[in-house]
Amino acid sequence: MRWSDQRISWDTSAGSEFEHVGAIVKDPKDVWVPDALLYNSAEKISVDLSEDVKVWYSPDGTGYWSVPGKVNFVCDSPGEPGERPYDSDLAASIGRKWPAKIDLTLFPFDTQYCEMKFGGWNEGGKRMNLKLMDPGPDGHSIPPIDGLLSSNSWKATVAGAELRNMYYLCCPGQPWPQAFYYIVLSRAYTDHIVNIFLPVMLAVCCGFLGFWLPPHSGERIGLGVTCLLTIFAVMFITNDSLPKTKNFTLLSSFYLFSLLFTLLTLMTSAVVISLHANGDRIRLIQSDWYSVLDTLWTATAKAASHEPFEKVFTKKSATESVKEKRDLGDLTKGQWPSCEELAAIIDAVGRGTIPSSYLAFILLMVCAATTKNPDIISIGSLLAFAVALVFGILTTFIFMLLRYKFQIASQESLYSRQGVVNTKLNHFELLKYRQDFMRFDKDKSGNIEVGELVEAMKSSGRDLGIEDARRCIGLADCDIDKSISFSEYVNLFEAAKLRQQFTYSDTQNRCANAAILFGCWDADRVSKWLVNKGFSGLVSTFERNHVDGAILVGLTEIQLRDDLGIASIGKRRQILNAIDSLIHEEFMLKLGKGYDRNGDADDVSHSSINIVSET
Repeated sequence: MRWSDQRISWDTSAGSEFEHVGAIVKDPKDVWVPDALLYNSAEKISVDLSEDVKVWYSPDGTGYWSVPGKVNFVCDSPGEPGERPYDSDLAASIGRKWPAKIDLTLFPFDTQYCEMKFGGWNEGGKRMNLKLMDPGPDGHSIPPIDGLLSSNSWKATVAGAELRNMYYLCCPGQPWPQAFYYIVLSRAYTDHIVNIFLPVMLAVCCGFLGFWLPPHSGERIGLGVTCLLTIFAVMFITNDSLPKTKNFTLLSSFYLFSLLFTLLTLMTSAVVISLHANGDRIRLIQSDWYSVLDTLWTATAKAASHEPFEKVFTKKSATESVKEKRDLGDLTKGQWPSCEELAAIIDAVGRGTIPSSYLAFILLMVCAATTKNPDIISIGSLLAFAVALVFGILTTFIFMLLRYKFQIASQESLYSRQGVVNTKLNHFELLKYRQDFMRFDKDKSGNIEVGELVEAMKSSGRDLGIEDARRCIGLADCDIDKSISFSEYVNLFEAAKLRQQFTYSDTQNRCANAAILFGCWDADRVSKWLVNKGFSGLVSTFERNHVDGAILVGLTEIQLRDDLGIASIGKRRQILNAIDSLIHEEFMLKLGKGYDRNGDADDVSHSSINIVSET
């Protein structure tokens, strides 16, 4: 603090009494010192070594007094927010941000705008005038004093200073000069990032790893709970070092949403595990990829030895067979995912939406911290984000359900169940067959070609030649197109599965093989066969009952009489004899021929074929 007091001055010219006196020091109690008070002081200025600090006077009466001490002041100052600086030029350079209330909304990335107001309390402008020391070229800027305001928790800078004559009702016409120092306090946030934000973010991201853990591993819930407890531990440890405020701060929002995303991940894992544990009692066929290849390998060996590959079906009426056929065809209508499929969908939705939403939330926090805009993390904005999060999850879930329905429809078109002999197969069993079939069908043509079968066998360490592969395909190739369709594939494996469960009679062998061979005959082809055999009068009856090839070869005399209404015994015998002849001819064509490397038929011995007429 510097002032001029002409009462303490002396002549230093040559020959004067005080020629060699360049300065004197005085005790501040013995001389006049300016009435300068910090208006917004929080407590009395703490002065160190005040008894030893003297006032220096120059010959022209200029006094200088530098008092070491500590000043505590209130950052909140009276006045309308944003009315200072008063000077328009200074306001244009630093902005009108003073006075300002303490705002911790962006904590720990907040910036506080404080001011220090100095002025006289007893001495008005008529007796004491104030001027800024070293005001700078613009009259407002001051020398940098960052070292005086340095702190481990804050970065403090003096944006500017100005003088203003204030007038009060107590003293009309008396100006009270006051000096305003505008200070910007920016909080040091590095410690908060290292000790709070990074640990919590890592804990949340570790929780997201649960989406990639298998539901049956048993570690998903444990991982989620561990991450949740980690966040609570960080909150508990750092609580005492955080400012107490009634405002909803950026750090509070970060804690809240980190807990929310961790809980959301934990709940998703719980739902997925529950669906897997309490799924439908109808389980998929318990066969893995290698068991499928083993079955085909066995089938190839039988084809090479010209043995028929049998399957047994329970005898049932034609009406019952038609009803089951219709039920099988209606399985896709209104079909919803199984518990396992629903769990996979929920897992995919969580994996695709929750981590990305948390990343969007972090970017929102970064945007609020860098732009210093507290409105970005206001209660309204956070609620809008939460609503958008829920809407995004629900929208993604609905999209995944529709995608599932579309995939099922596409699979129904590409891998048609038409021609599957065992009509008791449910949706889940067929789905398992489709999953295995698609591992063969690399080109998604809907058929297993010779090359695809050879490659699949080779991948499992089985050396299958082209000729053996052709024989294997010829075993189930009902329509002689040198490939296996989905229905032919299912019929083959159903035969292999049931062959291990039953003891076969020759009649059962005949019916089983015939059911496989004629499984690809639809009702139109049966009608054409009836016309060719001279039974054109029965075409409408067979069509009305939807008799296809699989039903045709299993017809008995009782079924012809009771289900199809054929009263004539002679007519029934003629039909049964024609069916036996048809089966015999088809066996001769099918099991008595194989495929060479060029796709041409070559004769094979029929000695292993034993066909016994049911009649």
